[in-house]
Amino acid sequence: LAHSDPFGLRVDTPALVGTSSNASSTLQKYLPNAPRISVGFQMYVESEEFPVGQGGFVILASLAFDQAGGVIFYRTGSGTWFGVAPSGERKKLPIPVGVGSWKSVKMVLRNTPLDGGVDGEAYLVLDGSIAVTVPLPAAFQSAAISPRISLGAAGTGPVGAFRASFDDVAIYYGD
Repeated sequence: LAHSDPFGLRVDTPALVGTSSNASSTLQKYLPNAPRISVGFQMYVESEEFPVGQGGFVILASLAFDQAGGVIFYRTGSGTWFGVAPSGERKKLPIPVGVGSWKSVKMVLRNTPLDGGVDGEAYLVLDGSIAVTVPLPAAFQSAAISPRISLGAAGTGPVGAFRASFDDVAIYYGD
């Protein structure tokens, strides 16, 4: 793989044949809660298998805000998605993120009230262009919450084996 070197992260998860099977291989880091948080990285999905109509998924990156929920970037058999879990808005990326090519990804969170409202926003930048934007719930703004970044593969079955590489990770938080 062109980008991988001794400082890259390569993740593998086994085939998860049961509907409640889980497996993960992730790098995790806690951050102070800040009005602006971004996580950028290069990603290469080497192989994946999603049984048709089975509902399995693999989370590639997330920012979890304790029990309040989190922002997730994930793949399913129908495509690549970005959004707020467990009950926020999720959108399918309009640009395909195919197997076998490097992609530049950046998750950006504006975790502060915007436009006179209470919610912030989260958006995903893919290869330099904003692909999707979703509202970021006001509950994520609590200073008592330390967001946790997870980068790698966290699969929930049924899914087949999954392999991906991550490189050039950059994390920013502040005003």
